[in-house]
Amino acid sequence: MKSLIFTFALFFIFAQHLLADNGYEQAMKKGMDDLQNAGSPEAMNQVANYFERIASVETVQWLPNYYAAYIRINLGFMEQSDEQLDQVQTHLDQMMNKQKDESEVMALQGYLHMIRISLDPANHGPQLAPKTLETLSKAVQMNPENPRALMLLAQMQYGTAQFFKSDTGEACQMVAKSLTLFEQEKVASTFSPAWGKEIAQSIQQECKEGE
Repeated sequence: MKSLIFTFALFFIFAQHLLADNGYEQAMKKGMDDLQNAGSPEAMNQVANYFERIASVETVQWLPNYYAAYIRINLGFMEQSDEQLDQVQTHLDQMMNKQKDESEVMALQGYLHMIRISLDPANHGPQLAPKTLETLSKAVQMNPENPRALMLLAQMQYGTAQFFKSDTGEACQMVAKSLTLFEQEKVASTFSPAWGKEIAQSIQQECKEGE
């Protein structure tokens, strides 16, 4: 009888765990589908809110924070909004606590710095430009096979070289390597970050036009 009760208890715990996992996966799948179909800033804002609600429940997971941060960075750029960007650092800090050695999180931190510079180069550039290069270089060191980290570092170096009217050759070589990494990339899970190839292609096109 004790054995039967023990077996039932194990089954109950396993079933609860499975249901919890399925609930998380279903919620993430809906968020990813909504993100893909979001055709306006208002729709993107709703998706960011949705990922934030998932993050508030799934406190062990880091990807809901990742997508909430990723969307708000892009909204901040599209709307030229510091208010959107101000919300991102909270998500990044929470992810750093869970995944401090994750290259994707470090790359997203560098992306946030880079977008802040683009909104106000005169005020943010002197302080954030060295910090952005340092952060993105660290993301590449954490995972040299991460195409987003290398692409963002290339984008930052390309923009810096253009600003100072210096040689963009190194940045263009870097973006070419990132495109090779995008081609070879094998995403770790269904919801792992997989964006950035189009940006790399756009920078490469600029490199070709500048030759």
